[in-house]
Amino acid sequence: MKKILVFIDWYEPGYRAGGPIRSIKNLVDYFKGEACFYIITRNIDYQSTVPYNSVISDAWNQVEPNVSVYYCSQQHLGKRTFKRLFDEQEWDIIYINGIYSWFFSLLPLWLLRGTNSRIVVAPRGMLAAGALGVKSLKKNVFLWLARKNGFFRDAVFHATHAGEADEIKRHLNQEASIVVAPNLAAQAKELNWQPRVKQKGVLRMVSIARISPEKNTKYGLEILKSLASDLQVEYHLYGPINDQQYWQECQEVISKLPPHASVEYKGSLANDHVASTLKDYHVLCLPSRGENFGHVILEALTAAIPVLISDRTPWRGLIQKQAGWDLPLETPEQFSFVIEQLAQMEQTEYDSWSRAAFALAVDKILDEEVLHDYRRLLEL
Repeated sequence: MKKILVFIDWYEPGYRAGGPIRSIKNLVDYFKGEACFYIITRNIDYQSTVPYNSVISDAWNQVEPNVSVYYCSQQHLGKRTFKRLFDEQEWDIIYINGIYSWFFSLLPLWLLRGTNSRIVVAPRGMLAAGALGVKSLKKNVFLWLARKNGFFRDAVFHATHAGEADEIKRHLNQEASIVVAPNLAAQAKELNWQPRVKQKGVLRMVSIARISPEKNTKYGLEILKSLASDLQVEYHLYGPINDQQYWQECQEVISKLPPHASVEYKGSLANDHVASTLKDYHVLCLPSRGENFGHVILEALTAAIPVLISDRTPWRGLIQKQAGWDLPLETPEQFSFVIEQLAQMEQTEYDSWSRAAFALAVDKILDEEVLHDYRRLLEL
């Protein structure tokens, strides 16, 4: 079996980093019967300084057959450790998740110059306009240096959609070798549509994402300001707080909302609790500035919940499929209108949208063509 060495800043049992962890976990789950995975990561979760108590740090942990994880402590994170791990055995594939991390993207690439292994780099949406808009000067300087010095010259890029392939060519290498393979859905234990109670005039909304400008948390709160007073809307926020100043701005918006639009912050949510939590809500609201995939969007659809999202994700044409709404951020009044429309829905109409959302998820999960794309990417 081929040996695949993966670099990722955070991995399970961590969950605060969101989508990237899920992307790699799903990749491993689908192909651990065809390849051996060795994952190098930190021994702490995102925004944490406390090591996991369920792993052995600075050692390989076999977490399941054909899957081992090396949890690096901060004091041993660096060139010496990585060089030793590289030299332990021959690697068929080196899979690097992300492009900006010094320890888990740039340092491995530098140490692997001249290797015979196939190097795969996954930008994970980091080249999208929304992502580049955050700390833009620093990122643009890095991209200029990367192009000038041919930093990614020998890499094969993993793009998750055609738009990302264009971004790779535009920002990194016009002649880049690129394989397009959409993000994998989590393997579902069972796929059954289950109804949820929907009363006319009542709506339970949920967001499961970082509290951050990239996820546009404040925007999702501001669209609640003008809701009709005869509605009862609850909005629950789950996710780590990235920026305390930004969260303060969000709280100021919350304090000015009308009494019929209530908001509650519920803290972070572990990945294995997402599915059960979603069952308590009528709609997922995620007006983010950009998503490379949006794992929580698929999880919501799988839970038979329509989604209210921006038009800056791969999930498009949702209204025609009656699975949700992908709207331009330039028109917040459209978001408000949809929320009112959803709140006014009675059981029969809501069930129709719920079934359509679930059907879209099933089509995505059972797409065999995606698995073929990954076998081409990993040469399996």
